[in-house]
Amino acid sequence: MTRRDVATLGLLGFFFAVAVTIELYFVVAHAHLVAAAAARHPLAQLLAIYGPADRGYFAAPSALALALEGLNVFVTQPLALVLAYAIVRRRSWRWPLQLAVGSYLAYSVVLYFLVAAVSRFADMSARGPGVFALFFGANLPWLAGAGWMAWSAASEIDRRLAPAFVERDRIAAVVEDVGEEAAEVEPRRERGDYGQRPEPLTP
Repeated sequence: MTRRDVATLGLLGFFFAVAVTIELYFVVAHAHLVAAAAARHPLAQLLAIYGPADRGYFAAPSALALALEGLNVFVTQPLALVLAYAIVRRRSWRWPLQLAVGSYLAYSVVLYFLVAAVSRFADMSARGPGVFALFFGANLPWLAGAGWMAWSAASEIDRRLAPAFVERDRIAAVVEDVGEEAAEVEPRRERGDYGQRPEPLTP
């Protein structure tokens, strides 16, 4: 197993651990987070720390947050487990699956940032360098890690397909050359021009 495989498995393990703890708890208990935090529930208190950066994840759970986390927990993580199996078992279909999982995770973070920016960060309960650092910093591992996974998979797919494309182009060039030669020979056949004609036999 290469270092790249180990790094990918490490990222998948980190994403899975967060998904089945904090994110799953948010999806299940989103309606009672404030009360749970007051009762010192550890996962609710973690969400309370992030709350000033986005009330949609604590005080006023939003439809976007629930949709993103629901997809991540119940769709992306099962696919990530399949991807981890493919990496360990060295399956070739691991690369397109990794490209899909990494691309979606990175895209979902970009979408989350874009929605916040378009709304002028309306769900921030306070504005300041610390809050913005919390907002972007807490999500950066998913953007950077998933982006790297997608780039790594795309690079590997390109490396494996490149010889096939080169061979295809080489064969196409040979076929084109043969076709051109055939096109040049055909008119000569129609004219009866087959090269140097034998001299007639005369006494």
